[in-house]
Amino acid sequence: MSRQELEQRPDNSTLELKELKRLNILAFGVFLLFSSLILAFYKVQIIEFEKWSKIAKTQHKMAVEEPCKRGIFFGRSLCPSNPKSPVPLVIDLYRYHLHVDPYLIPQEHRLKFAREISKRFGLDAKEVKEELIKKSRSRRLLSFLNRSEKEAIDIWFKEFVTLTKISKKGIFFIQDYKRHYPYGESLGQVLHTYRYDSKRGVGYPTGGLELFFDPVLKGEKGKKILLRSARQKIDQDEVVEPAKDGYDIQLTIDPVIQAIAETELEKGVLTAKAKGGSVVIMDPQTGEIMAIASYPFFHPGKVEDYYNDATKMESTRLKAVNESFEPGSIMKPISAVIGLLANQELIEKNRSPIFSPIEMMDVTDTSFPGRLKPIKDVRSHRFLNMRLALQKSSNVYVARLIERVIKKLGEKWYRKQLSDLFLFGKKSGIELPSEHLGMLPEIGKKYQSGLLEWSVPTPFSLAMGYNLQCNQVQILRAFASIVNGGYLVKPTLIQKISNQSGVFFEQQPRKASKLPLNTFDLDEIKKALIFTTQKGGTAQFGNIRGYTEGGKSGTTEKLVNGSYCGTKHYASFIGFAPYQNTRFVMIVGIDEPQYQIIPGLGFNHYGGKCAARVFSRIGEKLLPYLGVVPDDPTDQLLKDEVVRLSELYDAWNSR
Repeated sequence: MSRQELEQRPDNSTLELKELKRLNILAFGVFLLFSSLILAFYKVQIIEFEKWSKIAKTQHKMAVEEPCKRGIFFGRSLCPSNPKSPVPLVIDLYRYHLHVDPYLIPQEHRLKFAREISKRFGLDAKEVKEELIKKSRSRRLLSFLNRSEKEAIDIWFKEFVTLTKISKKGIFFIQDYKRHYPYGESLGQVLHTYRYDSKRGVGYPTGGLELFFDPVLKGEKGKKILLRSARQKIDQDEVVEPAKDGYDIQLTIDPVIQAIAETELEKGVLTAKAKGGSVVIMDPQTGEIMAIASYPFFHPGKVEDYYNDATKMESTRLKAVNESFEPGSIMKPISAVIGLLANQELIEKNRSPIFSPIEMMDVTDTSFPGRLKPIKDVRSHRFLNMRLALQKSSNVYVARLIERVIKKLGEKWYRKQLSDLFLFGKKSGIELPSEHLGMLPEIGKKYQSGLLEWSVPTPFSLAMGYNLQCNQVQILRAFASIVNGGYLVKPTLIQKISNQSGVFFEQQPRKASKLPLNTFDLDEIKKALIFTTQKGGTAQFGNIRGYTEGGKSGTTEKLVNGSYCGTKHYASFIGFAPYQNTRFVMIVGIDEPQYQIIPGLGFNHYGGKCAARVFSRIGEKLLPYLGVVPDDPTDQLLKDEVVRLSELYDAWNSR
């Protein structure tokens, strides 16, 4: 090797320096790279954690509501021989909402998906396509599916997935609850339902107890997280906020008594060829409602059929509470009570009473102050006492009685008894929405027409049940005070409100207000009422075989275009049974029974005919169910008294 070649050859130290330099550069580069990665991780994991965490959660998790159960309504059993635990009148059943994840239905398969699911399961294809283009991971397509419907959709979608190779998580189901009514139409207008608006995604009570008690029935929904990872099943979930179920409500209603009442009411309305009818049955000692119904009935489980049909909308109303009527002759026992109250008031002031229940009152004079037309009875009489007047339903007698009240104590005193004592013109307070207030004329107040509500002839109209309005519960409350010893009870449908944690509310025995009237006088009216269903009375069809009963029939002409119509009537009967230890008071109303004469029966439209028959048929089934032993098994208990009363009537009224 030449010297020149030796001089040009680099030595080992130089090579080592160059290698070291390259290694340093490489190491620094690697350091910078890892530093950048660490900084990036720091930025993502620390500085922007919330941002990326939120994005990740939306991709892998979905928050949905955890459904809660609405409270359940329970009935009770009043049959002593067959006591039962509370009976559910409405229950919540599991149902399913079908959801689609538009993100997992590829664009090329959306049209086919929309067409097939629409064709098979009754959806609108256009609406489905609109849901699939929305920027959402969850769109509801169907609501409240039962298990078989859910399974049918599952089977179809598995076939669709096999054909299209799309994600099997494109659809999913969320559980919920829906109201179910095991008794169908029974108690429909009282309970009502909870209607769900699928378009707005909200539900609301339609009326009745569901509306009145919605705050305690509805409970509180919880929150659940559904996993949406590709390696996880969509139905894996985590409850983060438990749902709280609503309170249950135990009613005073007995489903058996309710069924009896509804069956006989429907039969009575159809027989009378009437527009409709109502019935209320109440315990006169406590005010507890055993049954309450209006016909035509309403099926809360088929609510859409009613609210989408104007002809059926009327059937959703509980007319016994939501509407008022002129009571007519069923008001006459109240007028008799007021006459006896006037006696008591005058005696306390050392003044002479206005009448005696056994007094022979002249009822031949039918003209009254302020009236252009005379007051007439269906049949003319000469002399009546209180017992005969109620038996024959004399308009003239009660009008003459109230005339004496007005002369001795004044119109204000008379109105005060109706308003403050019997609470006419005031709500009964029953636990139902939209109770009709009724109407009691006020002294000095004018109608919109400018006419006075209370004029000179008003008291005489009120005495026989005209010129005032009340609902059935209001008049039944007033009537109950006659048969329970003079106590004005508060009608109620509620026994207890509770949940698994305890009792929220329980009905306690309440002190009822006492009429300022002695027991003897009340017994006199109660005894008079038992003759209305006997021979010579206006409501013989109200007789309950084997038992003693009493009551009063009523027939009022209805107002049509501001005038009373002679062919449209509201027929009613209000009564009680048995005479001793009375177990129930009941009112039956038949709206617009056909105006016709039935051979062997007479005019069909009278309350003593069509309404009294319903009372009798219900009573014949109700009393044995309540365990009441027949107190007049041969129907001869009152025979002698009925004969004597008939003889007295003939003696006073024979020409």
